[in-house]
Amino acid sequence: MMDSRETAKEIARRMTRYYVRKTMAKYYTVWSTYPLMSGLLYILVHGINFEAFLVLLILYIIFTGLTFSKLFQALARAEDFKRKNSNRRRGISSILIFIVLIVIILFSYYMNYSLYLMSSGIYTFLVDAGVLMTVRGQTRYYDIIAVLTFSIAFIGSALFPYLFTPLFLLFSIAWIFAGYLSFLEVTNDV
Repeated sequence: MMDSRETAKEIARRMTRYYVRKTMAKYYTVWSTYPLMSGLLYILVHGINFEAFLVLLILYIIFTGLTFSKLFQALARAEDFKRKNSNRRRGISSILIFIVLIVIILFSYYMNYSLYLMSSGIYTFLVDAGVLMTVRGQTRYYDIIAVLTFSIAFIGSALFPYLFTPLFLLFSIAWIFAGYLSFLEVTNDV
């Protein structure tokens, strides 16, 4: 028979698993639409309008920051942390770092290809590390598939731009799959 402390710990573990998986489901599903949205934007403005592309990307990054900020707040409540302000500052700092990296990637593409490849690699590493750190302890095979397809699509399209469309189609399919399975896991846990 479990005592009340063990019961509370089990409830906290289930809540944590639920919040992490629900956040990952949203993250995978929303970002799986990014290649489609940028392609649609490309068609609508008859070529890449740099400002429109940048605005779309920043909107996705802000969504990501807000989604993960909510996750970290929920985890802090579940684990009874008292560091809400530091978590908020860390979340804002993370969003700003990603936006700066994206701007460097976009501008360096036209100016310095070596800087472009290096900043693309750093960005890919940070995204992959962020995903794997978020799901640590509950990593599923579809998390690995999502990380691998992101890395292949992002770095592959930087090295071989003519493969952009098939690589990001693969990325979208894999992330839709990961999002779907994450949502299924959340609904099965409830």
